[in-house]
Amino acid sequence: MEKKKSLRYIVSGIRIFVGIVFMVSGFLKAVDPYGTAIKLTEYFTAFGMDFLEPVTLFLSVVLICCEFLCGFFLTMGLWYKKIVIWIITALVGFFTILTLFIALTNPVSDCGCFGDAIKLTNWQTFFKNIVLAIFVVVLVVTRNVYSGFFARKQKIPLVFLAVLFIGYIVFNSVYYLPLIDFRPFKIGSDIKKAMSIPVNAPADEFETQFYYKKNGETKVFNESNYPWQDSTWQFVEMKSVLTKQGYVPAIHNFVLEKAGEGDIVSMVLSEPDPVFLWVAPEYSENLKGMAQIKRLNVYCAEHGLKFYFVTSSPVAVVSKSQLSDLAPMQVLYSDKTALKTALRASSGLIILQKGVVIGKYNWRNVPLDFGENVLSYQMIAESREKYQLKLLILSLILAIGILAIKNCFKEK
Repeated sequence: MEKKKSLRYIVSGIRIFVGIVFMVSGFLKAVDPYGTAIKLTEYFTAFGMDFLEPVTLFLSVVLICCEFLCGFFLTMGLWYKKIVIWIITALVGFFTILTLFIALTNPVSDCGCFGDAIKLTNWQTFFKNIVLAIFVVVLVVTRNVYSGFFARKQKIPLVFLAVLFIGYIVFNSVYYLPLIDFRPFKIGSDIKKAMSIPVNAPADEFETQFYYKKNGETKVFNESNYPWQDSTWQFVEMKSVLTKQGYVPAIHNFVLEKAGEGDIVSMVLSEPDPVFLWVAPEYSENLKGMAQIKRLNVYCAEHGLKFYFVTSSPVAVVSKSQLSDLAPMQVLYSDKTALKTALRASSGLIILQKGVVIGKYNWRNVPLDFGENVLSYQMIAESREKYQLKLLILSLILAIGILAIKNCFKEK
């Protein structure tokens, strides 16, 4: 009897651990569905499946919801034996095989399984999946040990709460901006500091390789053994190969090019007053938020603030657009990947002050009026968003706790 009880505790511990891993992974993706969509695009490009790019956001949302809900159901023991355990087994099996292939071929730099919050190498991801696979096998073999905790009538409210929770986070993060920003352009980040390299930071290390040819065969030598005195070898070429990566700043590809002047990023980041950057990775005539752009242009002109439109589209395309009539707003050009990293939206606003990000908005929720003090407005808005997220998480935990306590009293 004691052995059976101990086994039940062990199995329950493994079940909860695996469920929490799935929930955390799903949640960290849910706060940034666009980031997951970008990662899926990298996968599809690497495997020659570019035709799926238009539906990457939809697939991202489906994957996120499936991962979180499966983890939640597994943790709570809902439909554990017949449905959830087999779905999780299929997911873990598929991703274990996929991550092994990725670790061997290295088509992408990281898997993105925990979003931008936790970065794992491809091999670390594979070994993480191996551990999960072992635990899942244990759960499959011992699936009849767990008898369930919540009553049948309590399952529907729990499912409703879980769907409402993850649905709200995904919708809010897609429709507006990520509820939690793990990227170096998050509110409060000092871009100048994130771009700088410390004085004693390790530098890149390179090895010089020499290519020599003899009897139709080409061999590679290094500086210690290349046959420079052997005339039977014919020199082909010399290459400098990176052997050890040095320090890479958090932001290393952010430029703001102004036509005819070059990169003015240092000037923009040094501006003492708030600077408004309207970011649109790709410009088109039906660009979202054009009404907000025009209103902000007037606001900045009235308050003596700098306002820039930043895009990666060609100069010729932008110069012929309606943006050319919005003086004194100026157009700057940057890398598309950097802009998508800075703002998870097709179009939106970033506010800087002395290089520090003090505000970020999707085009859908740009404020109608910032008032006289932009910084004070931003501080109030940021605290409001943090409060909403904390309240949402607390409500879910409280509801589950009430059901669990109620169930315990019933058993007594």
